[in-house]
Parts: sequence; C-alpha cells; structure tokens
Amino acid sequence: MQSTNGDKILLTSGKGDKKALKLETVSVSFWNSFGLSVERLDYLVGSQDGTVKGLGHDVVGLAETHGHEQQLKQLWGSKRMLVGGERTTDEDGRVLDRAAGVTMLLSTRMARCLLRQGSPAGPCGPRILWAEFAAEPVNVVVVVAYVPHYAKTEPCDADDVYRELSTLWSKLPKHSAKILMLDANGRLARAKKGVRGGSSGPWSVYSSDNEMGEKLRHFLEAEDMIAASTFFKPRQKRG
Repeated sequence: MQSTNGDKILLTSGKGDKKALKLETVSVSFWNSFGLSVERLDYLVGSQDGTVKGLGHDVVGLAETHGHEQQLKQLWGSKRMLVGGERTTDEDGRVLDRAAGVTMLLSTRMARCLLRQGSPAGPCGPRILWAEFAAEPVNVVVVVAYVPHYAKTEPCDADDVYRELSTLWSKLPKHSAKILMLDANGRLARAKKGVRGGSSGPWSVYSSDNEMGEKLRHFLEAEDMIAASTFFKPRQKRG
C-alpha cells in the first residue's frame, strides 16, 4: 500500500550506512500539552512558512488539548495536523469533557506518507486518534490516546477508552508497526530486578501499580505490548 503520491518511509534495522540511517529514521514524541496555541505548534514541528524549524520530530502526539485543536486546525494547516473527534455537549451546549482532545502533528515528509486516519464514534472520539502511514517493509500505525483520570465517569471513563482501544487494535492491519502514545493517568510499576518478559521495564519511578496503572497493565498484556519508555534509562539533566 502506498500514499496518494507514492511516498514511503524506509524503516531500517539500525545497521548499514549511517547517513542513510539518519535520513530515514522516524522520530516520534508525545506531550500532555494542557491546551494548544499556534506558537506551540510552530515550536514543536516548525511553522508552515519554514521560518520556525521546530524540534525535528516526524510525529508529535498531544493530549489534553482542551478542544483548541479543532479551532487551530484550519488556522495552522490541516495537511500536517490531525485531530480527534469533537467533544460531547449537553442539551444546553455545554462541553461535558473539557480536558479532552488529542492531536497528531506531522513533519512534511510524514504528511506525504499518510494513508488514512480516524477516531471512534461517540464520547471517546475526542480521546483517541489513529493514523496509518505507508512504509517499508510494513506500514506504520500511530495511535494517540488520553485516558480520563480515575474520578471521571462522564461522558466516558477509563474502561470505556480501553475498550475502544482494544476494538481499534483488533481492526488495525496485523502486519504493521504499531506505536501507541498514551497518557494513561496512572502509575505503572517498574519490573522487579531480574524479572524479564513483562509489560514494564526497570526504569519506571514507581514501585507498584495504582488502580489506573493496573488498567494500563491489563491492556498492555492483553495486546502483547510494552511500555517502551520504562525500558530506557532517562537522561540525567545537567545544570
């Protein structure tokens, strides 16, 4: 499968010519942005006119965008900005899920490889966004999701979001590289020393799961996934 203009991403194994590896490696990142602005978009992935270079990432996932993504999509440029569903309102037009909102920002080359995108229908739509990109040897699917905190039940709760994610996972192409960028609002415990094969690694700051962390772990284990960030030692900050 190819994008509409035939462009593909080359996924490498980490071996071979270093110049080619540098050019063809896809860089992804994720933030809870607590709102959104044009200035923040330019800072993260570069301005549309090229005057601001951005941080150099190909895909930037954002959560808790408070619906600002819907307002900014046309203003900033819809070709490189994907957004989830619109937030649910009550009979008086008041927003029921004020913090909801997920966004995916794309580099120019990543946008050229976009095949399709979507969000689930219903109240979880503003909290889940997925996109498939043409790549070799398999396509890449990126999912951005934002799980409500434990006390929130309307218009959807954490269990609703995980059910939607499980349904989505069952429908994604089987032979594809899947990347989930998730704000789970939970604590996932680090693996115990000497234990291998679990969904978390040794570099989590937490020694035990909380209730939301247990929900996350259950989902990861059910879908045979790992929390990748817990398998890498964080960089030490200087100064």
